[in-house]
Amino acid sequence: MTGVALFVGSVLVGAAQFEAYSHTAQFISETYATGTAWGPALRNFGFVPAGLLLALFGAVSSLANKGNRQLAIGLAGYALFYGIGTVVVSLAPCDFGCDPDQASPSLAHTIHFAMGGLTYLLTPPSLLLIALGLRKDPQLARYFPLVFSAAVIMTICSLLIFTGKPHGLQGLVQRIGEGAALLLPTLLFTAWSARKSKRIPLST
Repeated sequence: MTGVALFVGSVLVGAAQFEAYSHTAQFISETYATGTAWGPALRNFGFVPAGLLLALFGAVSSLANKGNRQLAIGLAGYALFYGIGTVVVSLAPCDFGCDPDQASPSLAHTIHFAMGGLTYLLTPPSLLLIALGLRKDPQLARYFPLVFSAAVIMTICSLLIFTGKPHGLQGLVQRIGEGAALLLPTLLFTAWSARKSKRIPLST
């Protein structure tokens, strides 16, 4: 939950440094790009810790569910592709403006978009595996529709981002996709807390 709060808070705080920043039209990465006033602080105290916490959540949850192969693999994928992916794109910020078609990009810019592409390509399948794993667990099956929907939504958003459409709404599409990915730890934290309060182990 802390990772989710840090991520969302960083997005909101980062946008506040610009007079005319648009959450609808601009990417999140533009708030901490190279050359932005608050970029270093947002990366070091916002997005990087958020990514590490999300990765830790996915890794610990995966280990706790070793008996459910689909759930364990999906959570490990989430930890790697979304959690660590967030860390990598934050440590390798895009150049100011975050233009993916920039003629002479820096190394960090190139790494940023390559890792971002992998994140949006491989996080949806991880969410799908998690959803299928949840469906196998009688006590967690009720979360299947939400996580499955999150996987579908992020897949659609990823495809739209890859194709550059719809023009002028890239920021909104990205935020919907990120929101779908961030829904997972929120749901599982709720489920984990409920089980813990009943003294029932998370893995079956």
